[in-house]
Amino acid sequence: MRHLAGHERRGRRRALRHPARRAQRRERPETPIRDIVANTEIFRRVLDRNQLGGKCGRCRYKFTCGGCRAMALFASGDYMGEDPQCFFEPVDETTVCEHEAETGRVFERYALMARYAGGGI
Repeated sequence: MRHLAGHERRGRRRALRHPARRAQRRERPETPIRDIVANTEIFRRVLDRNQLGGKCGRCRYKFTCGGCRAMALFASGDYMGEDPQCFFEPVDETTVCEHEAETGRVFERYALMARYAGGGI
């Protein structure tokens, strides 16, 4: 039995249907997503981190983080602008975040734990 907003009722339980499951029934686009990403100007710009503006453009983490392009678009109307939610205020690409050392230590512990637990790193 279907209810509003894609919910289904089964007995006393309620299961939410994931939007991707509904999308599976639709026809697939003729152009593969790989080609869309490779040949669309907006994707090429987003993937070229040297085009980032504001503090994201001068940040040393622009290739590992890059900021949130959706928040940049929402806040300024420019999806290549700076991420307004970012707490880091870099002067230039040499500015190191105060949390970088701690992040490195946490990741080293994680990598060690994953190695001994049989995880693939």
